[in-house]
Amino acid sequence: MPLLGLINRYLKIPLTFALTLSTLPAQQGIYVGEPKIYDNRSLTIMLEELNAQLAKVAVIDQTKLAAALGMLQGMTSRESSTNTQLSLTRPYSTSSSEGATIKTTETVPQSAIPANTDLGTMSTIGMANPNFGLAAQDVLSEQVNLQYQIFNLRMLLDRSLTDRIAEKGTKLSAVVGLPISLDPPRGAVDSAAVVRVEVRRKSNDCGAGKSDWPCRTVSLIAQMPQEKTYNAAALSRKSNAFGASAVAKVIQVGFSALSRAQTYFLYRDTDTIAFEGREGPSSYFGWEFRPILGRHSVSAGKRQMFAVIALDDADDEPTAFDVEVIVQTKWVKYQAKEQTVSERSLWFESFGGLIGKPVPPPRTRPEYTNYRWPLKVPTTAFYQEKLQPTIKHVSWQMVGTKEVIVSVQGNNFFSDTKVLMGGKVFDQSSGLRIKSEKAFDLSADAGQFSDALIQGRYGPPLPLLLPDKPESAQLHIDCVDWRLPVDGFSRVDVYLDRPKHADGLKLSALPHFSPSHLADGVIPGDVLQPVITLNGTLLPGPYTYTDYQDKKGKAFTLIRLWVSTDVVKKRDGLLTVRYPFWGQRWTDSIAVEDPDKYFSVTRLSKDTESYLIRDKLRRFVPQSKFFLRLADSREYRLTSPCSATNSDTFCVADRDSAILKLPENSVLGSKLVIIDRESNITSAVDVPPKEEVPKPSPVKVNQFDSVWFELDESNVNRVEADGQVLVTRNTGKKMAVLLTRALTQKAGMIDLLITPPAPDGKAGDGQQKTVRIQVVCVECTASKSATEGK
Repeated sequence: MPLLGLINRYLKIPLTFALTLSTLPAQQGIYVGEPKIYDNRSLTIMLEELNAQLAKVAVIDQTKLAAALGMLQGMTSRESSTNTQLSLTRPYSTSSSEGATIKTTETVPQSAIPANTDLGTMSTIGMANPNFGLAAQDVLSEQVNLQYQIFNLRMLLDRSLTDRIAEKGTKLSAVVGLPISLDPPRGAVDSAAVVRVEVRRKSNDCGAGKSDWPCRTVSLIAQMPQEKTYNAAALSRKSNAFGASAVAKVIQVGFSALSRAQTYFLYRDTDTIAFEGREGPSSYFGWEFRPILGRHSVSAGKRQMFAVIALDDADDEPTAFDVEVIVQTKWVKYQAKEQTVSERSLWFESFGGLIGKPVPPPRTRPEYTNYRWPLKVPTTAFYQEKLQPTIKHVSWQMVGTKEVIVSVQGNNFFSDTKVLMGGKVFDQSSGLRIKSEKAFDLSADAGQFSDALIQGRYGPPLPLLLPDKPESAQLHIDCVDWRLPVDGFSRVDVYLDRPKHADGLKLSALPHFSPSHLADGVIPGDVLQPVITLNGTLLPGPYTYTDYQDKKGKAFTLIRLWVSTDVVKKRDGLLTVRYPFWGQRWTDSIAVEDPDKYFSVTRLSKDTESYLIRDKLRRFVPQSKFFLRLADSREYRLTSPCSATNSDTFCVADRDSAILKLPENSVLGSKLVIIDRESNITSAVDVPPKEEVPKPSPVKVNQFDSVWFELDESNVNRVEADGQVLVTRNTGKKMAVLLTRALTQKAGMIDLLITPPAPDGKAGDGQQKTVRIQVVCVECTASKSATEGK
């Protein structure tokens, strides 16, 4: 209280105001949050992208260099004008009488008063439109200097070898982020905020438990941002004008003058400045925040600052190193006109607040100015291992016949995660939807549905496999029953089991949607649909699943599907059943033969219905249960052995062959259906058609010709045509018949009925035969040729 009395007595300050000054708390207004370590690899990728963009910047412009040739760099123009005028002008006299008084008035004409000269209307002497610009060599120098600045920035982005190489390998680098919040108090007028940071590395020789950590410091690679600037403009104008004129009786004098000046320039107003320094053995860095754009205080708000540091330790082991971050904050005096800062204030500035003048920076408290945080810097191998993708469960669902949806649950599925499947890369723009860091869905074409790899941001590519799959269960295809198509669809039954397992493979052991797929009480609707292909062609669903047990009591899983003949035209090849994300133990293949190709049919006789049937599987002996079905629905059972007395039989001739004899009135058709009643396999075999005797082409003669036509026979009784007996003769080896004009006068066909003698010299006629002769119209042929010529 005595201090307050002195203030009140000598400084004449009211007691209440002095009390307010003494109790005003120290306000800092600079708050620094806990530092954090960010992904150094992500920053490196962004810097590499920036470096690649800078490499594409073409600074040297030949067009501008050529245009700068012949430019004027300056021109001086002076103009001097003097105008002196002295004139004697008699004023006009006027008289007026006011009662007995006479008053005389002298008036100078307005035209006789000198006028002020307008200096702004002076004409310009010299070139009408001069072209001003930088000289070509100056333009080249400016472009080269800019290119050098780009080289400088690219070298900084590429980082120095000193920050890369350690004694035992590559240096460990890290990105430290500092959240800085500024809320300038009332006293922070014309003041700048300073944040000073020091990062110390704790080594083995550091004093344990000491708060000052007498350890070596780390090296600074880069600061972001280095500076933050704004473009500002300043305009200064100055104009002076003077003019005067005087008239004294007959002498007139005039004078005028004009002076003008204008200055306009651009400058950068800096908001944030990065600095680096050393104090004794320790190095530090930080940022300074200044008022801008004519304001008297720093802009309030939060700023995220980053610093890239390098430790002397090698980045090889999967571990983390301890560092300490020490932050100090303060306010300093800022002179806007000079753009300078000062930590000290003049003595009279302490009273500036009373008269509206600049005041000293705000007082600070130690708890607001000194911050200490322990921080762990992980090596690359450490955070790659911790942040690599992991899989907990995989399920999929077929949508129609052309699309599949894969759902994956796990950890560390970040935004740039990709999936490689079926020779294609899936990301968020092509079928991959990341729901969170713990789940994503993949939409793909059913033909691309196969084993896959997850390529995450961290760690090596991860096979998309279910981790908790039962290794004891192994998929095996026992057999495949592919039926004949009915109405364009074939029924396919695939029997699955487990080799060397007494219980076989039950439905409950198949992959299900729920992670607890081995639990009791699962239903077939929860079964994941496998991928079934034939020679690489997907056999679309839907599939049905049932438990099947053979006569020996072995359990199978029966998968039934219907395949269109438009999808699969042949029923033989390699059939594969695969659960894509369950590993190789849940993939199996089997060679499937087309039952229609088990057998082959050969006709034994051209005239009779006798056929030889061969079986590639050699199943006709010792006893078979084969049936043969004809097109008229008649069935013949295979008997053994064949007998020469049987005229209508289907009998075994050998282990791999059988003979079929049918009556003449049998309707065999183009397919022979063979049924194996033991395995319920039906085969449809192509039947070779009967060989037809080709009909001879007719002999051609010209119209109105009379010719001898030679026959194939050497002896005939007679030859008739149109009911007339024709003249014949013996040419020595064969017989010839005369075709007269009466026969050839009309175009068309003539049938010659040839009657040979009876065979073996018996009396009578032999079997007649017919020979067809074509009479060609000559005039018609000539007329057609003439028409085509036109």
